[in-house]
Amino acid sequence: MTTPYKSVWTELLDTPFQQAWINCGGLKTRYLRAGDEKSPPLVMLHGTAGSLENFAANLAAHAKHFNCYVFDMIGSGKTDKPDYDYETEHYVKHLKDFIDAVGIKSTPLIGLSLGARVASKFSIDYPEMVDKLILLSATAYFPARPIQGDIKSSRMNAAANPTWESVREIFKGLFHDPRMVWDDLIATRLAIYKQPDMKQAMSHILALLDPDVYNRNRIPDEEWKRLTAPTLIVAAVDHQDVFLDTARTISKLIPNAEVFDMKHCSHWPQMEDPDTFNARSLSFLLGK
Repeated sequence: MTTPYKSVWTELLDTPFQQAWINCGGLKTRYLRAGDEKSPPLVMLHGTAGSLENFAANLAAHAKHFNCYVFDMIGSGKTDKPDYDYETEHYVKHLKDFIDAVGIKSTPLIGLSLGARVASKFSIDYPEMVDKLILLSATAYFPARPIQGDIKSSRMNAAANPTWESVREIFKGLFHDPRMVWDDLIATRLAIYKQPDMKQAMSHILALLDPDVYNRNRIPDEEWKRLTAPTLIVAAVDHQDVFLDTARTISKLIPNAEVFDMKHCSHWPQMEDPDTFNARSLSFLLGK
């Protein structure tokens, strides 16, 4: 199968957008804003040791209806990398500081993996600031499993030895079909991981995957039950893993949740099948 060439630029070619840095609680934070500034806001949160490019295939579609923001979370991408371990509370604070910095009062959130953890906890802690919630590869419910160790190993190796192959290895678990991985995603992640401070930052990012740390950052049942925002949980049904188990479990705890099954996808359904995800996401967000 020959796949068409895709890049961040080809995805945004017809979309008005800007990339900039902003001070968020003392952290110089890289973000991208796409769409009409007069449209309602929408904030997207990337996964572990990822970057705003995680949503490159989704910005154009959503920017037709929303003023979209996606940013590099603490320690990741081109955002500042303070010298301490990052736990859920640090990501939630950074999200709150970012939302305050760009002047948003309330917004829908789309969270991917780590971003889903952060979006869930933020929605629990600041219910008045979250209109709707979309969770991709939801996490933070079950105790640590071996898959967390696999994620930690591949990312630590890529930061310690940033090569095309070591970075490409990361994406194997993110896509159901490895042929769908964009070269541009690898090149962007490689450039990020080659930053002089990335190796140390990676140890701080991956501290959350240590079993003891991971387990104390789990969200208990009573908190999931307090998540009042209407929630769409995307389930990659062809991968029987902790993320699918989490999707099925928390959908029964969150009072106003629904599950959307996506086939032929793995950890990044929003990138592997953007047409299906974008259509369902917009239907949910726009109330259609």
